[in-house]
Amino acid sequence: MKLLQNVWQDIRSGQNIDAYITIGIAIIIAVLGITGSASQNIVMSAILAVLALVTTGLLVSRQENKKLQDAVSRIEKLDHLADKFFGREYDRTELKKSIRTSRKAFFWGLNFTRTIPLLKDDIEYGLENGLEIKFLLMKPASQVVEMAAFRSRDSNVDELNSTLETNISRLLTLSKKNYSGSLEVRCVNYLPCCTIVCFDHHLISGRMFARLLNFRIPNEARATFELTRKDDNYWYGFFVEQFEAVWKEAEPVNLSNPTP
Repeated sequence: MKLLQNVWQDIRSGQNIDAYITIGIAIIIAVLGITGSASQNIVMSAILAVLALVTTGLLVSRQENKKLQDAVSRIEKLDHLADKFFGREYDRTELKKSIRTSRKAFFWGLNFTRTIPLLKDDIEYGLENGLEIKFLLMKPASQVVEMAAFRSRDSNVDELNSTLETNISRLLTLSKKNYSGSLEVRCVNYLPCCTIVCFDHHLISGRMFARLLNFRIPNEARATFELTRKDDNYWYGFFVEQFEAVWKEAEPVNLSNPTP
């Protein structure tokens, strides 16, 4: 009885259908052969058909086993678990593409020294097409700038403030233009654990790139990871909630005065 229940459950869920068809055909052939209800040629043809089905199933199984072995082999080549999660860089072309195709985005970091100049045209394109984008940066001439300078490998307080104010000015210039989208800038006296760029956090297709704020190492060597709402729902939501909590505490940048 349990065997029949398992068979019925497989059929209802669409699993192992080819195996059950093969078994059914084999039983029919056996009955026809024993009772003599079919000619020898028909029985032999049916047997060959069953063999063809069995062989096809074996080939499919071998291909699936090979894919599984290849996947396991790739995992085994990684020395440590962290290597499966962290990288040293993310593809900046993905940022440019995502800004142009997303509905919402937020950038959370210190001053995005290279990112804002690099993506300026793409941000403008996104704004022209309805993108809602938020930038959460460190507050100029504050304690967080001093902390950022302390952890920086090659920038002092004056350089960080200068770059920060220049990038804020770039963003505010864009925000003043008449676009269908919107751009907001806020600053906060808080040093985050990492810089985060997130696209469409409200959609199942949401994607997030993050880089840890490490101590006095080149940007290219910073630990980097990627999360998606579909595959990493809990931690993806965790970082989104962290951004939203800090955003509420941050100070909006006055359009007529770039310094909060």
